[in-house]
Amino acid sequence: MFYWGSYSPPGALRPVRVSLKTGDRSAAEIILGDLERKAALEHAGLVNPYDAHAKRPLTEHVADWHAGLIARGNTK
Repeated sequence: MFYWGSYSPPGALRPVRVSLKTGDRSAAEIILGDLERKAALEHAGLVNPYDAHAKRPLTEHVADWHAGLIARGNTK
């Protein structure tokens, strides 16, 4: 059983309901708090520049790194 939570991002017309993907109540409360803080920071214009990169699969990062090595002539 997973806990579900809802929070109201600033500027949203209605609350967002999400699965917190944990069966531990205290962990679910922490995750929900983190989601609320992240939404408030994004609303204030404070966005983590690495969030988009963290969501990409590692294989894409490795492919980009390898392409960069080839472009510089550092590997065959």
